[in-house]
Amino acid sequence: MRYLILNADDCGYCPEETRAVFDLMANGLITSTSLLCVAEDSKSAVKKAAVTKAPCGIHLAVTADSTQHRWKPLSAAGTFSDEKGLFVSGDRRILLASRKEIRAELEAQYTWITEHGCRPDHADVHSTALYGLAGRRFYLDVFDFCAAHNLPFRFPRRLHFLQEQLGGKDIPAAIRLLAAGVRREAEARHLLLPDDLSTNPWNVERIGSLENLRRYYLHELEICGEGVTEMFLHPAYPAEGRGPEWRKRVWEREILESGCLIEKAKKLDIQLISWGEFAQMRRG
Repeated sequence: MRYLILNADDCGYCPEETRAVFDLMANGLITSTSLLCVAEDSKSAVKKAAVTKAPCGIHLAVTADSTQHRWKPLSAAGTFSDEKGLFVSGDRRILLASRKEIRAELEAQYTWITEHGCRPDHADVHSTALYGLAGRRFYLDVFDFCAAHNLPFRFPRRLHFLQEQLGGKDIPAAIRLLAAGVRREAEARHLLLPDDLSTNPWNVERIGSLENLRRYYLHELEICGEGVTEMFLHPAYPAEGRGPEWRKRVWEREILESGCLIEKAKKLDIQLISWGEFAQMRRG
């Protein structure tokens, strides 16, 4: 049996993203979202999530998304923040952080979202640093955090997702070993992991058009394997000052709005579920 979690990431990133996510949720065009607690529209987003009881996860972040749009940690400023107490862009600064500081920030974000009336049904991450790609094994702190709060986590059991991120090329032995090690650490903590993930890794120039992006996601559904796959997109309305890459988010909203992914999944007999339903299914 094949199952699909259709997730909208970055809820709370800005008003244009928040509005897109909850419009899609209200129309049954996504099954889940992930709330970015430190972002500029997070307060509006968490209020909507609490009122609507939307299936919502926590989108953990410990770095800024860009030099123009900075976010403030919810814990005490640490070595991963600058002299203004803000996250910095990129993963390099995060190498200075202690694991205690990272865990404190994760807990602060969890406290914030739950105190605002939203109980997350899973966790995923906004920063590649938390996957260990910056050279520090902060994923161990993420896994301990998830185990403490009984949260499923976004990491694939299969290697298809990693191969897609590499443009379909063979996965280097070092990355295979890293992925296997990460999975072992998650399984040692009895975390629930999906079987696979899917998202488009390309920039606007490589995508070329809305139709090309639509074909990509429809093809991903066609090759969807057995078990549970999470497909995550970043839907948004047009926003001033966000640069040319924002167009991809607008295209992803238009693809979801069209209902083509829901329709395709049904034709392929892929059952749509939320993260909460995934957890109930796996825990029996």
